[in-house]
Amino acid sequence: MKKSKKKAEDLINLVDMPQRCIATDKITCEGSKIGYMYREIPDDDM
Repeated sequence: MKKSKKKAEDLINLVDMPQRCIATDKITCEGSKIGYMYREIPDDDM
């Protein structure tokens, strides 16, 4: 199992919606800052 840079309890919810996102290991494990982010219309109702 990979070790995340932050603990789950340290994460903050920025949007009050039950959606998901994808982030690379460079962001989640190594702690790199997010340089670019965008939204897409969901393909389905997950």
